[in-house]
Amino acid sequence: MSVGISMLISSLEVYLKAIFLCLAKANLDSRSRILDIIGDEVDANIPLETLVTSNRNKFNFQNLKYTSKNFKRVFELDLKQVFDNEKRERGFHHPDADVEKFIEQRGVYDYLIEPNYGGLILRHKIIHQSYTPEEAKSIFLMLYEIHKYFSTSLVEEIYGVNFDEIPK
Repeated sequence: MSVGISMLISSLEVYLKAIFLCLAKANLDSRSRILDIIGDEVDANIPLETLVTSNRNKFNFQNLKYTSKNFKRVFELDLKQVFDNEKRERGFHHPDADVEKFIEQRGVYDYLIEPNYGGLILRHKIIHQSYTPEEAKSIFLMLYEIHKYFSTSLVEEIYGVNFDEIPK
């Protein structure tokens, strides 16, 4: 299950990078905003994907704070707000009551970036320290649901749709 937790967090990073690049290619103003973030003199003909991927120190999708900051600067899209405004009820909760209380009070975004036990540090511990959380299955199911709901909410926010209102 530890590998599954790591894969879910990594897939969130890949998803955010893919959405960022997709939006950047569709938005004419994004190129100049990306160049402003890079700050150096850059060849104007370099493809957007190359600009972003070759400047990992400015566009680090493993760091949710930087990613959120860049989404806001380039697209005026607040990822924290997307996480915090999620309206779907999670069926799975964190097995540690104190951590679940933290999530309920502060939100999923703050849980993911929390430096002591959050989702991103958990991924780091699993990969670099071979750590296995005691309740790995429960944490995996909770993160799966967070990922699923967040990805849906992000698309809803970008395109102004509500999937729950679409007739089945």
